[in-house]
Amino acid sequence: LRCYSSGTPAEKHRIQHANIIRLLDEQLGVLHNTRIFVEMGAGKASLSTAIGAVVPEALHLLVDRCTFRNKVRAAVAQWRAYHAALLGLTLSFDALDLAERSVDSVAHYQRLDVDLADLNLSGVTELVEQPHAAVAFTGKHLCGGAFDLCLQCIVHTMPQGRPLAPIAISLCCHHRCEWKVY
Repeated sequence: LRCYSSGTPAEKHRIQHANIIRLLDEQLGVLHNTRIFVEMGAGKASLSTAIGAVVPEALHLLVDRCTFRNKVRAAVAQWRAYHAALLGLTLSFDALDLAERSVDSVAHYQRLDVDLADLNLSGVTELVEQPHAAVAFTGKHLCGGAFDLCLQCIVHTMPQGRPLAPIAISLCCHHRCEWKVY
């Protein structure tokens, strides 16, 4: 894999993205059946960008407390070659002709600027308007109590009648857990 950054953090992120995508595909079997991906604690949305390269027709809801300069669209073009290499070397998906896709058709993104403690999924228009669309929750590096807030949000606020969705989230910063979250 070619590295777009000169250091090892870029390689670390590639491996993390590949493993989460592999989990969604091989272990959970939901990658290509999912129409809506909700990335909790999205930050710069690099995980959603990686998933969007594999499932270009999916809608990505990016949940975070604040906007990270909306670099998602600009990053898609840079990430195309990276994902082509990732798919070719790491994952066993059908070949995607990423070079032919325009930035607008790679995936659809919608940012939700809200704290996980305040997020009510039954009020998210995209989830309510598509009651039968398969949904999966993803995330990378949910710090401290954010993972617990994420689970509480999913379990207690999903729109009624929708089955519990697959969850593929990596954790970090266990030392930042605080009792006030519970």
